[in-house]
Amino acid sequence: WEAADRVAANDDAGLWAAMAKVKATETATDCAEHGMQLHGGRSVLTENRISRIYRDVRIPVIYEGANEIQRNLIYGQAGW
Repeated sequence: WEAADRVAANDDAGLWAAMAKVKATETATDCAEHGMQLHGGRSVLTENRISRIYRDVRIPVIYEGANEIQRNLIYGQAGW
């Protein structure tokens, strides 16, 4: 929520948007990977919903600016 408030206030909006995007996409990917572990080897079969979920959460990691690019923006704007 803090990131949304900062973006709305235009307080380092790019920095906060990039941090939120990286955190959200990596958390979603971790959750999907744990779900695949719970389902075992059958999780990769296309008829299982977890397979679709995993594919869907991987797309934002590279779409709209790969997370590595977002990290470069974060480091540059934060002065690290």
